[in-house]
Amino acid sequence: MFATLKRSVTVQAMVAAVLMSMIGSDARADEPIDVARDCVRAVRAIASNTGGDIGDIRSRAIRGIRALDDDDAPDREIVSAGNDGRQRINTRARAGVQRVRTVVDACVATLADLDAPRWMVARVIDTGANSAQRINMQRDRATTTVARAVRAAIAD
Repeated sequence: MFATLKRSVTVQAMVAAVLMSMIGSDARADEPIDVARDCVRAVRAIASNTGGDIGDIRSRAIRGIRALDDDDAPDREIVSAGNDGRQRINTRARAGVQRVRTVVDACVATLADLDAPRWMVARVIDTGANSAQRINMQRDRATTTVARAVRAAIAD
């Protein structure tokens, strides 16, 4: 849990720093390519950290399901643990996608203010869309894995 919290705080600090540098009074001194590069890095970092968090949540949920199964817990407790794990995965994925959108929106606005070429803006938008898709795919795989663990535990 602390690793997830530390990673989330680190991502939030990084995003805040990127946004502050873009929104600050000296934003016009930045070259559009530098802003675009920073935006792409920030968005990719959010996706990477979100994926790591999703994997951590999935692993904890599966360990909990297996522990309940080993303790011969009632099926309803195992199902509840699986539902809780899937809910935490979905919540984390939604938060990650929202952070991606927030950063992309801020970056697009800043790049527009800097009269950046269209291809640069498109690169940031594409990176955001790909990152959101990656997060959602990781979410889908993780929730499916948790559901399979629940089915295996209650099948015993």
